[in-house]
Amino acid sequence: MDASSYGSRPDYLPRFMTDCQGEAAQNILALDYADSRQLAAESLNRFPARNSCELDWSTVPYLEQHWCADDEAWAALAAQLFAPYVAEESLVVLFWGNFIIPTVVLPADLLVRYAWEIQDAEPGFWLYPLDGDVLIECLPDGKVTAAAIPGPQPTRP
Repeated sequence: MDASSYGSRPDYLPRFMTDCQGEAAQNILALDYADSRQLAAESLNRFPARNSCELDWSTVPYLEQHWCADDEAWAALAAQLFAPYVAEESLVVLFWGNFIIPTVVLPADLLVRYAWEIQDAEPGFWLYPLDGDVLIECLPDGKVTAAAIPGPQPTRP
């Protein structure tokens, strides 16, 4: 995909992210192509890819891995899985597996509260807490993997 396709379908975002009347949407930032690629370079792109929608965990150690049978199991696991890696007040980058959906930054508490809606909108995505050093991969088959991001961590002002 090229830059012109990136984020071309914001209507695919979960409803809570686009509802102008909702308090949740006021705390969510959709990123432009350049910002999305910059944050991907700090996180997602540091891992080897198996294909365009999945990382290759056979060559990189991970911290933990789970399988969720369905969206409800994923929603239940979300809070439990994020607790050790994502502070409640953290901002989290959400990279979608589909390039036409814009990358968003949202508070961790919204991520947990709306986990089911996120999974329902696009079941393949990656999560990167801006104040952390982990990446969490969530795949359509229910596999959820958390891993430390290789290499030096970015410094933020």
